[in-house]
Amino acid sequence: MSSVKKREVCLALNICTYHREDYIYRNLEMLQNSLFFDKKCKEYYGRLHIFIIDNAQELQLKENAYTHLVYNENTGGSGGFQRGIEEIRKNDQTFTHVIFMDDDVVFDIDTFYILFDFLGQAMVQTVSVRLQGACFAWINGIFNIQRQRSGMEEIFRMWNLCGM
Repeated sequence: MSSVKKREVCLALNICTYHREDYIYRNLEMLQNSLFFDKKCKEYYGRLHIFIIDNAQELQLKENAYTHLVYNENTGGSGGFQRGIEEIRKNDQTFTHVIFMDDDVVFDIDTFYILFDFLGQAMVQTVSVRLQGACFAWINGIFNIQRQRSGMEEIFRMWNLCGM
C-alpha cells in the first residue's frame, strides 16, 4: 500500500425538498447524530454542512452553523438544487465537494464516512472525478466500487492510486 497524504475534506450536502417533511426530519436526525456533529470526534466534526432547500417554504427547522434551511419558490428539483449551489457558494466555509441528495433517500450513515475517507485519500489529480451512489456497494463487509456507467475506468484508476 502506498503512503498517501490525507487531503482536507469539507462536504456540503445539498438536499432539495417539496412537501416531504417526514423524510427530511428522519434524514436530518440521522445526520445530526453522526460523528460529523460530534464535537469529540475531531476527524469528522464540522466537515459536513447540510443545505436544505425547501421549495414548499414550510419546513420548521432549527438552523445552526452546520445546518442551513433556505426557502425557495417552487422551481422543481433542478431549480432547488441550483439554489442550493448558490447558497453553498455564498457560505463563508470553503467546501471541497458537494453531495446532491434527494429528500426521500434512505441511506446508511457509513456511506458518508466511507465517502469522506475516500475523498481524503484521493490524490489531487483525481479528485475532480464525479462519483454517484449507485457506484458504491458494501458486500459482505468489503467496500467495492462497481462498474455501472461509462467513465468508471477513471474511478478504478483513482481507487488504485489511493492504494485501496
